Amino acid sequence: MLHASEQRFAPIDVGQNVLMPIPCVDRPKIGPRNLMGVVTAVTDGFYSIGRQNGHLRQTFTRNQLAPCGAEFFSINSIPDGETSLRTVVGASSISGSQGHAHCLCLSGCTTNRCASRKKSLLCNSRCHHARSFTNK
Repeated sequence: MLHASEQRFAPIDVGQNVLMPIPCVDRPKIGPRNLMGVVTAVTDGFYSIGRQNGHLRQTFTRNQLAPCGAEFFSINSIPDGETSLRTVVGASSISGSQGHAHCLCLSGCTTNRCASRKKSLLCNSRCHHARSFTNK
């Protein structure tokens, strides 16, 4: 079985660009299904992946990665810091990370005690179901 897996999934070289699926629990509602990165190191069959935000903390097995034909990242462009997968997905998504800012203001969102106003976000119907608000 190990021999069949090695034949099916050829090893990936260091510096090669790869595509990895994002688990649905780490992905925002309107986020991409896959994340691109570059292999930075191989240790005992586990691959370390890097992106513009830094190296991912977790390592991946060969069957979790798909090699890309084009080169989008290089090893030299990756900073030294480590980040989590969820942080990288949130930074690369156009809609941000998971969740939304939810305020429960009774004052109509006029002060900086409001969570939405503090983050410079506009309130919407998810924040205030029936109450009026001024931060529109």
